[in-house]
Amino acid sequence: MNSSEAWDPTVYLNGEWGPLSEARILVLDRGFIFGDSVYEVVPLYAQAEGGRKSFRLTQHLARLERSLGKIRIANPFDNAGWRALIDRAVRENEGAGDALVYIQVTRGVAKRRGHAFPTGIEPTVFMMIGPLTFPDAAAHAARMPLPPKTSAGCIATSSRLRCSATC
Repeated sequence: MNSSEAWDPTVYLNGEWGPLSEARILVLDRGFIFGDSVYEVVPLYAQAEGGRKSFRLTQHLARLERSLGKIRIANPFDNAGWRALIDRAVRENEGAGDALVYIQVTRGVAKRRGHAFPTGIEPTVFMMIGPLTFPDAAAHAARMPLPPKTSAGCIATSSRLRCSATC
């Protein structure tokens, strides 16, 4: 696909499949309001005999499970359920070349904005397939430099101080 072609993959959102251009989330989704979510990316490598094969899917699903558990979002699918969704996403988005599966799980849509975790809401689940591309040398050379480190080994950004485990 070149840059002038429209990209509108078939995506999964809360039990429905459809074009990305028609996928909609509600503005009170906690992933949108607070970033209260987890995402996982799984590479898919093109095979000589055709099709695509996921890379370390078991490990990616285990990390998704751990990440969801850390922020106390119930995993909406078991491994078989995730595999079935990924398999369908691959089928819905046939193509040549390497790709990636992007999975986003949010806490869900609250009835009102508030910091306390709401109860009785279902997680929002979004999945799409996209091309797996890497920046070329010119893009690497033109990338934005990292902000300077502070004396404590932390990186100062415009909105906060981000520290590594060593500071």
